[in-house]
Amino acid sequence: MTDQKITVFANFYIDTEERFLRLKDSFFSLNHRSISQWVINIRGRYSQDVVSFLRSELGQLLCASELNTNDGWMRDSLKIVDQVQNQYLFFWIEDHLFIKSTHEFKSLISDIYASKVDYIGYSWFGQGKFLEEFSDIPKEEFDNLYSIFYSTATNNIRQKNSLNTIGSYSYIISCCGIFRKEFFIKLLKVDKPFLPRWSKFTPFNFEKRWDDTYILPINYGVLKRELFVSVDDDNWHPGSCLISRGLYPMRIGRDELLKIREKSIDCSDKSFLRIYLKRIPGALRAHSFLKRIGYFFE
Repeated sequence: MTDQKITVFANFYIDTEERFLRLKDSFFSLNHRSISQWVINIRGRYSQDVVSFLRSELGQLLCASELNTNDGWMRDSLKIVDQVQNQYLFFWIEDHLFIKSTHEFKSLISDIYASKVDYIGYSWFGQGKFLEEFSDIPKEEFDNLYSIFYSTATNNIRQKNSLNTIGSYSYIISCCGIFRKEFFIKLLKVDKPFLPRWSKFTPFNFEKRWDDTYILPINYGVLKRELFVSVDDDNWHPGSCLISRGLYPMRIGRDELLKIREKSIDCSDKSFLRIYLKRIPGALRAHSFLKRIGYFFE
């Protein structure tokens, strides 16, 4: 029988005390014997603090690095992922917490191996509303998840459901996911679209939008129940994050935290500029296009 263990993988940027505190809370919610290895790359002002904390908690289970080259997030992650020893890896995002029992986590990993999914999102459950995006789509059922043959036709149905459910299209692949190692490496090597949507120093180009159908078909997993929850991001479902539910302290507002990040990583437009550009027909689209050209030459 295959050893049903997973590796936690992360290449994150910890630049504030608040992010470091959330990382600790996320770690203690996640730390479990089904995890046999932690491959963690840390960037940002708190990198040394994170390494010290994880090393004291994990010992020899930790493979730590502080790689931050001009090649960018995707290429640096590709250099690190070779250290992953298991068939599946858990892409750790520091501000999502596991809210169920250790037994349920172990059971989930068992189903992932049994279903042979390429990817399953572990968060953004929307208190159950997320499942509506996959209604009328054929599924194979397991204790903790549904397995779906996710083709372009499947995506068309899912996106129509998504428009009806949240009024927007849904990403096919999110960073908050458990990945088959080979598929994760494939995504890291993708060089589409030709003009990057985000700075190469952020992980956002790794995620795949509703129209990135060139990665399909894949064996896609969908959780049957909520296991992880974002600390402060409702993501289309008002009242769904931990702070909105009153289950996590709001030490700092989300907007303030994002402004701090924008000062250190260029990952979004300045809000005042967007306000003025919206007043000029076509200006915002042109500005976005020019930014993507800039990302291409980083």
